[in-house]
Amino acid sequence: VNWLASSYGSVPWLSFTSANSGNALAPASVASVTVRANATGLAKGDHSATLVVGVAGGEELVVPLVFTVSPPLAVSPAAVSDSCALGTTASATVTVTNRASTAVAWTAVASTSWITATPSSGATLAGGASVAVTLTLGAGLGSAATHTGFIALADDGLASEVSASVALTTRLVSGQSTLYMGGVSGTNKLAQWDIASSTFSALGSGVSGGDVDALAVDAARGVLYVGGGFSSAGGVSGTFSLAQWNIASSTWSAVGGGVSYGRVNALAIRRPACAAGDVPTDASTATCTPCLPGEYVKDYGGNGRECLSCPKNTANTATLSATLAQCAACAPGTGTIAAAFNTTCAQCTAGTYADVAGEGCKACPAGTSSTAVGATAASVCTPCATGTSQPLTGKTSCDPCALGTSTSSPGGTICVACPANAFTPQAGEQCYACGALQGGGWYRAATAAAGQTWGVACAKCPKGTASTASDTTACDDCGAGQYADATAMTECKSCPAGTAVAANGSVALTDCVSCGTGRTSAAGSGACSDCPTGTFGGAAVNPICAPCPANTFGDETKMQACKACPPGAASP
Repeated sequence: VNWLASSYGSVPWLSFTSANSGNALAPASVASVTVRANATGLAKGDHSATLVVGVAGGEELVVPLVFTVSPPLAVSPAAVSDSCALGTTASATVTVTNRASTAVAWTAVASTSWITATPSSGATLAGGASVAVTLTLGAGLGSAATHTGFIALADDGLASEVSASVALTTRLVSGQSTLYMGGVSGTNKLAQWDIASSTFSALGSGVSGGDVDALAVDAARGVLYVGGGFSSAGGVSGTFSLAQWNIASSTWSAVGGGVSYGRVNALAIRRPACAAGDVPTDASTATCTPCLPGEYVKDYGGNGRECLSCPKNTANTATLSATLAQCAACAPGTGTIAAAFNTTCAQCTAGTYADVAGEGCKACPAGTSSTAVGATAASVCTPCATGTSQPLTGKTSCDPCALGTSTSSPGGTICVACPANAFTPQAGEQCYACGALQGGGWYRAATAAAGQTWGVACAKCPKGTASTASDTTACDDCGAGQYADATAMTECKSCPAGTAVAANGSVALTDCVSCGTGRTSAAGSGACSDCPTGTFGGAAVNPICAPCPANTFGDETKMQACKACPPGAASP
């Protein structure tokens, strides 16, 4: 049947290539259609089209096509989570990779002011290359909470974005200061100054009906006690001249039954200090507990302490109330999986390695892969074989290039179209000119087109021809005295001695005709010659000219036998 491949409507970004579209397709045979999408100018996302394969005047097959255009930039990891004490900052690193084959300019844009990126842009990130971007998190935050945002990476090619989400938990810690003031006008006699954010704020609705004379903070319980000559605090019953402000919930409440009259001029709190290494943990009972394995004690001075997670890629296996120095660096080949509270170091997963203690597992670079677990050297990251690629880092395998594409050498990060007049035998292999794969014996067919498989675009030299060229559109005919009795030959065979063929392009040994008696030829000759005087050729098939034997002579050319010497004469 004669068949055609086309698309419904005009789809300028879509093209089709087939081996023999429009030609007769033999019964029970197979033809391929290569569909290509050109992403230039297309927005990221899904783009749909329809392939129609039809028989002239007959049945049609409809194949829906969906091509997804991805941004050239990729960011890893896609989510960042960390924590820090209020008033400090945390740091994280993301890797930006250009998956395109050409360089792009990029810019990092934060969704909020407490996220900053260094570097924040790049003019030319080469195709397949990566750059590490350091995120500084938490600057200027004034409240203890979980804050969320994102860092977006935009390129100048497809006007597209990829982003990494960011979550930062800020903590109020024992010893972290807030200044409380009484008698402040405009805030109902009471205010707080947040040292971390350098801001004033009121404590609810403050106090009414008098002044504040005394303040005392119970940091372990998270309570501010207020005394003075006021009638109430926050309008709460039972708060005459004495009240408590719950710092965590920002609410007023009475202290026991309160006082009945007069004013409170002084306040003092007696709280037993935690033992060395212990940390205040329960505000309701003012109890102290040790830090657990996976943590260490952060001492802010006085009785201000908190339990912090051992840093990434260190672990504290069993020690209670450890010091930072007791968070041991993970050995080569290991790292920490979780971002916090690690009690053990785990083996690096496939696609990663750790070559330095305490630095953790590093991703194999783009263009490589590794299946090794617990690897201690970058040498386990094996370059992708020619014909395969890997644009991302930390992968366990390389992806085969599609038909008609390949990489120029091992370690490729992106597959590119084969050079002109070169083809791939199958997906995941190198590009070859028709004569290069087998060392000759093949030529490029007249119907050859980009994207075809090597076996479709190339044809064997027919019998009677040969070729050693890496790229040719026709094989050379065998010359006179030669023949090629098989296809795909790189050189012609010579006719045996005593035979000859004058025509070019001989296809069989039988084309080499015997010279006959009295004649001969050298191997590979195009014509026979007469045996010279003094020789004879007696064989009818593949004859040779032999010297006349003793006591015989040959006084003519083309002799079938030598003559006997006359009586009384002799010859050597």
